[in-house]
Amino acid sequence: MILPDSTKTFVACSSGHQVMAIALAHSADANNPVRPDALEALLDVGHSPVQLALKPDGGELFAANFDSDSISEIDTSMNDVRGAYLMGSHPVHGLVSADNLLLYVSNFRSQEVSIYSIDDGKRLVLPLPSASATAPMGWPSPRAETCSLLSMPGPEMWP
Repeated sequence: MILPDSTKTFVACSSGHQVMAIALAHSADANNPVRPDALEALLDVGHSPVQLALKPDGGELFAANFDSDSISEIDTSMNDVRGAYLMGSHPVHGLVSADNLLLYVSNFRSQEVSIYSIDDGKRLVLPLPSASATAPMGWPSPRAETCSLLSMPGPEMWP
C-alpha cells in the first residue's frame, strides 16, 4: 500500500504478525543523490495480516488480521500501531469510506461485513431486520443466519 504522496509503502507480512513500513527512494537532483528504499519499522499487529486498507487522506492504515479476528489501526506518519479491534471471524478485506469515517470489513468465516467507526474507535452494531421484514419470493428470510448461493439448473433441466 503506497501513500498518496509516494514517500512510503506498507507491506503486510501475512505469515507472521507484522507490517513493514518502507521509505521509498526519490529521484536525484543536482544536490541530492538517489537514496535507496529503506525499512523504517516492523510494526507488530495481529496474527496473519492479509490485507491493508488506507484512508483516502493517507493518515491511517488498517490491517485485516485473519487469525486474530481483528483489525489493527496504524498511524502512517508515526509508524505507530494505535490499537487492535475485534471484528468478525477471519477478516480478509477492508475498505474505507470516501469520507474517512467508516471501515467496512468482510469476514471470511462468519460471512458478514463488520462496520468500524474510525473516529469513535469501535465496531458498530447494527440492528437485525425486524421479523416482519419481507424478502423477495424465493429468497431466504432477512433474519437468516447463513448465506445461500444461487445455482443454475443442470443440463438435465435444460429444454
